[in-house]
Amino acid sequence: MIETSVEYASADRAFGGVIVLDGSVPGPRPGILVFHGGASPGTHERERSRRLAALGYAAFVPDLFGERFESREHGMSVIQGEDLNVRSPAIDRRANASGKGREWVR
Repeated sequence: MIETSVEYASADRAFGGVIVLDGSVPGPRPGILVFHGGASPGTHERERSRRLAALGYAAFVPDLFGERFESREHGMSVIQGEDLNVRSPAIDRRANASGKGREWVR
């Protein structure tokens, strides 16, 4: 598996993520966004992306919050302060920006 850290931008703010590919599959392949819940991408999301890559997909795990939460309280303050919830326009913009212009997706 090849895991590559990438950056993307949304509303003039930088975010990061990880692309996971099976190096034995040449060229572009179908892409899947693997979204995290809670604080930020973790072990669960990385494992899921590896499984998807093994099936021939390009799996991208974007960090939709853009920072690691030091505590539950810190995370809640960011999520509530930026009004980030399931129906949040900010989350929609970040999700859309995370997948644009990716040459590894067909």
